[in-house]
Amino acid sequence: MVGIVIFLAMTLVACAQVQEDGKHFFDINNSNALRGFWCLIVVLVHIPVAHQNRIQDMIGSFAYVGVTFFFMTSAYGLKLQMRKNPNRIKMFWKRRLPKLLIPCFVVNLLNIVVNEITNREITALNLFKINNWVVWLLVCYFFFWISYRFMGGGYKDCLTIILVSIFSVTMYALKKYDSTLPGWCPEIFGFVWGLCLVDVKENVLGFAKKQWILKAVVLGLASCICGLGYLKLKLIVFWGDYLLKIVLGLLLLALLLYINTRICFGNKVSAFLGEISFEVYLTHELVFRLIDKWIPSVNSGIYIVISLLITVIVAVIVKCISQYILVCVNKTINGE
Repeated sequence: MVGIVIFLAMTLVACAQVQEDGKHFFDINNSNALRGFWCLIVVLVHIPVAHQNRIQDMIGSFAYVGVTFFFMTSAYGLKLQMRKNPNRIKMFWKRRLPKLLIPCFVVNLLNIVVNEITNREITALNLFKINNWVVWLLVCYFFFWISYRFMGGGYKDCLTIILVSIFSVTMYALKKYDSTLPGWCPEIFGFVWGLCLVDVKENVLGFAKKQWILKAVVLGLASCICGLGYLKLKLIVFWGDYLLKIVLGLLLLALLLYINTRICFGNKVSAFLGEISFEVYLTHELVFRLIDKWIPSVNSGIYIVISLLITVIVAVIVKCISQYILVCVNKTINGE
């Protein structure tokens, strides 16, 4: 586990450089490096109970920030694309759906194979199942598409934010009556933060020009205080387990982004992991089932190492297959 912690730290800090001009701030290389880091944290939080340990549990407790980050990067990228070329909204679903759904279907095929190996029930619906997180992301995409397709002026983002907020609160309320519903109600606000970041990016850079260390310490202390408050109040309905969690996620992301104004993240490992982060998320649970089948009694730390390694390998395979299918689909759509 110590080795895993060191590796996670190195994916973030290895080859990091101090750059005071801010030109690197949350560019594609830095955001990709951070995705690579967070995708591994998300894997750790889902380690089966039989193989969990204190270090894994401590690291995994921050996974919800990673999920918030993935929602944020999706919204950030969408809005930047719309600014560069507003007409892209007319081709929105034709461009977006294949990129999201093709990897899901490829993973579904692998899941059918894994279910056969692990003696689980297989139905035709297994092939067409869409990952719950992907469903939530598609809901955000739908709100974004409605706003940018039919609204004018500066009201596009306002409508998107309102719709995302209503959806989050509604799902939070429904989950109180049905605990089986997916619970990314606070995390989905990352989509809101991504939309806002595009507009305030220059303000963040301006804020970081003077007394950078002092402001970083203040943000860090605020995050710690809010984190301790969340540990104490997270059982309080709505105010603790919802609103306070949203604020804590925002503070932690704000601290990370603030650090990124001076520190340029990125190395070959984090860039590689960032490129397959979506596939890592989709495949890690089926890898757990395979390992539980083949080596169920392995030590916790070794189980986690094996899980991470195999998940990365399977994710690369899924990425390659999905990319090939995506190229074929795009050729068909474009009539080539």
